[in-house]
Parts: sequence; C-alpha cells; structure tokens
Amino acid sequence: MIVDRTARQRAQELAAEAEHERRRGNFSRAEQLYADAADTEEQALAGVPSDKIRTLGILAVSLVALRYKAQQLSQAERSAHEYLAITQLHPRARTQLRELLRACSASSRAE
Repeated sequence: MIVDRTARQRAQELAAEAEHERRRGNFSRAEQLYADAADTEEQALAGVPSDKIRTLGILAVSLVALRYKAQQLSQAERSAHEYLAITQLHPRARTQLRELLRACSASSRAE
C-alpha cells in the first residue's frame, strides 16, 4: 500500500474545517479538528513504504504541523524526532521538521 488516499483526503478536509473554525474564533473546536486531522494523517502515513522518501517527507511534515496547530506540542516534537531519524529523508522535509521543532520549543517556553 502506498498511501491511504481516503485517510489523506479526510485529513485535508478536517484541516480545512479547522482553519475555518479558527478564523471564526472557535479556537478549541479548531484545535480538536486539527488533532483529528493529525490522527487521520498518521493513518495515511502508516501505509507509506520506506522507499517513498518524498511522500514520507510530505506527510511527516503535515503530521507535525497538524499536531502543532492542535497544540499537541509534545506529540509534534516526538513525531518530528521520529522522522528526522530517517537518514534518507528528503532535505526539504528535514528543514521543515526542524523549523517545526523550533516553533514547538518556542510555544512550550511561552506557556
């Protein structure tokens, strides 16, 4: 299995709905929807073969970003470290994951 496209599509739909709720000022609802999107993205990511480096990187960055937006900072950091440990990870994905780690650290310090 390459990517569970249904899960990927559902994650994107949930993220779009979360963004809509955030713009309306419904922050707790938005965070819950981002968390649901992250859980769904994780399902899609589980089916990606290790030789599909570009796909793996794209979905890993998406997962970490969704966890960050859901304010699930420790989970975002854990996932970022997990995917950064993959030595053949695409350089762009590696850069984006490091940026997300810095954002998570900054948010943790601000709390």
